[in-house]
Amino acid sequence: MIYYAVIYMNNGEIHLKPFDSKEEAQARIDYIRKSEKWGNQVVLTKIVKKDSNSPWFQSVKGFWI
Repeated sequence: MIYYAVIYMNNGEIHLKPFDSKEEAQARIDYIRKSEKWGNQVVLTKIVKKDSNSPWFQSVKGFWI
């Protein structure tokens, strides 16, 4: 499984980064929320789990939202 930390910013940007565990993804979200530079710009966060062995995942090229 791949866990994506998804962060929605107040300027409309959506940032996502893959991690090997849910705990690592949550730690990144916590770090960004506490950041003096980025914390006040975060609107919403979530963790999305994807199966890297699924046919759908393997057919996707590049990033998905």
